[in-house]
Amino acid sequence: MEILKRLSPTFLRLIAFVFVLTLCVAVQPGAAQQATKKKPAKTTGTKSKTSKIKTIAKPAPAKPMEAEEEEEPMPEPEPPVVARPPSYVDYEQKERFVTIAKALPVAEQVEYLDLSKQLLKVLPPEIKKFQNVVLINLKHNPLKKFPVELLELPSLKYLLLDSTGLSSIKLSDEEMAKAKQSNITFISLNGNKFGRFPVQLLQLAKLNELSLANNQISSCAFEKGYDPSTNALEIISLQDNRLSEMPLSLGQLPALTKLNLAGNDIRSLEKLSGYKNLKNLRLNDNPIKEVPASFYNLSQLEELNIDQTKITALPDSIGRLAKLRALTIPATFLKFPKDFGELKLLYELYLTYQKPISMSNAEANTKRLTEFPTAVLQCQRLKTLVIAGLELNQIPTEIAQLKRLETIDFSNSNLTAVPSSLFTLPSLKTLNLSGNKIKDIRITAGQLTSVTMLNLQNSPVNGQSLINLRRNLPQAKMNYFDVDFGLNFTSFPLPYKSRAQFRNLYAACDKNDPNAFFELGRFFEVNQDYGLAEKSYRAVTDNPAFTGTGKAMTCLLKIAEIYDDIKNEKNYVSPYKRKLYANYTDYSTTAAQNKAHTIYVQISDTEAKDAIAKQAQKKARARLNMMCNEMADNLQKIYEYNNSEIERLIGGSGNMQNVSALGSKLMNDSAVQGSQTGTLLGAATNIFGKVSSSVKDDKADRLKADNQRLKNEIANLRSTATKYMSL
Repeated sequence: MEILKRLSPTFLRLIAFVFVLTLCVAVQPGAAQQATKKKPAKTTGTKSKTSKIKTIAKPAPAKPMEAEEEEEPMPEPEPPVVARPPSYVDYEQKERFVTIAKALPVAEQVEYLDLSKQLLKVLPPEIKKFQNVVLINLKHNPLKKFPVELLELPSLKYLLLDSTGLSSIKLSDEEMAKAKQSNITFISLNGNKFGRFPVQLLQLAKLNELSLANNQISSCAFEKGYDPSTNALEIISLQDNRLSEMPLSLGQLPALTKLNLAGNDIRSLEKLSGYKNLKNLRLNDNPIKEVPASFYNLSQLEELNIDQTKITALPDSIGRLAKLRALTIPATFLKFPKDFGELKLLYELYLTYQKPISMSNAEANTKRLTEFPTAVLQCQRLKTLVIAGLELNQIPTEIAQLKRLETIDFSNSNLTAVPSSLFTLPSLKTLNLSGNKIKDIRITAGQLTSVTMLNLQNSPVNGQSLINLRRNLPQAKMNYFDVDFGLNFTSFPLPYKSRAQFRNLYAACDKNDPNAFFELGRFFEVNQDYGLAEKSYRAVTDNPAFTGTGKAMTCLLKIAEIYDDIKNEKNYVSPYKRKLYANYTDYSTTAAQNKAHTIYVQISDTEAKDAIAKQAQKKARARLNMMCNEMADNLQKIYEYNNSEIERLIGGSGNMQNVSALGSKLMNDSAVQGSQTGTLLGAATNIFGKVSSSVKDDKADRLKADNQRLKNEIANLRSTATKYMSL
């Protein structure tokens, strides 16, 4: 040890390096020899490694195909992240201080001060100590005036003053000078009482966004002498106010790019001028009837929303809106401009309709588009196409021309079929066909390979189509409606590592191998995809060639188990689940929906053709016996409860008869004494007693009738239980 201490560190490191190198050379040949002695891994065929269910038939199944080994594809590179300036939403994620008292000790560290709902009428003087605060939330405080003291906070950028009761803002010359030095970029004044646009806020030199939604603003005129040419305001929201026309003054703001005027009373766009740099305009939910040709002077528009207006057509020359990227139009839009296809940069088109409850279908059809707008097919750059809620009936095969489509929504459009050309779109990711009448959808391998979301909710697509879709869209999430269960299910994408195994299972299904269908059903059931599980099992049970065999009987047993979920352990709510009954009416109206009971009876009454079938039949009969006895016990409790209710009602009826008699006596005595008040009170009591007694008697009679029926049902259930256990 003494010698080692005297050696230099460099020499010691050299010795260690030589030792490690020698060790690696010595170990490597041995490891290589050991690797060559390993036995090759055994293939497991189509059966999952985690599978614990026994084979359902004695004869050996067809030799399974070995799963192909393939590597998961490398994900596409993410697009470069475009830096964006932070917003008040980002600061809301930071630590919030909800009282001045708690925030004062660390005033220099506070960035988010949340003083909402604190009944503040004025701000405490200590507010000036928060020199680094970026966001102040004063929503739902009864402020008497605009908090001008906040203009002196150098770091303040975001100010929330929603629902504070403010109706105007008046700044003195001194306060206006402070406003010009303020760094506030966003102010929210939603839900207040402004009748006029608060022009003085335009003195805030760095104000970038102003939200005034849900006020009473009917005028936006600037004050005399105000020069808007240097104003920096880019975004204004005046949604849900009382404007009757496009505010001309706002068109003078040179930086304004986004304007929300939805939910006003704008009827005409004739006086439209200015807005040379406007890129985003929302005019939806206004009673506008037409758009003048001068509207196309807004040549910088990129997004336009005129939904829920009375506009039925746009004038020709829409191509002048050369930069338009997103367009939302109302369902009343019946005529497209001739040059609609000139919108070369149009990426998103939205056309939806929701019929008012009070409107008939015939009336609705006269006020909305009823055919697919073929003018849309000219817009070759479309990525998003939403045409929903219309009586389209069919989609043209030319839809395949729009090869850049990524999102399609044809929901609630009365479709009975979709063209096969739809399935050839190479970039399609989201397809919504929910709420239609489509029963059959046939796609083949290699179609819709880019789809990640398929929505078929509330569309009665048949089981074979659903299985086929799951087969050919392993990468997609599927929402679908299951007729057998009467509800919607979600089927999640197949795990990538399992897809080769599933290809083999499906190939075996093509050969009508019941074992493959059974394995498929088991997988879906384990993944709580009960709709596809049931469909997979049904492929065996509905095949006449397998009737009475162990294969079919076992699959029927699995289906019954899915419905036989009285403890609600399965994550779906269906009227066909087994349930406990609340009363005789509940039993009489819903007992027939007990599919588990029906299937157990079917298995029990079918002639078993092999040993496995007999075993499945034995299980079904045992469960049928248990179910019948449980149902009988359930009805017995209802019977006993009814008996107690009958006794209570009869007793109550007697009491009410006594009340009636007392009322009659009071009425007679009062008549003798000449008391009009007593006579009326006695008559009312007499009538009340009689009516109450009659109601209780009627209810008691109904319960007696129910109990007689319950008695018969209980006897039948006990008899059925005994019958099937004795077979």
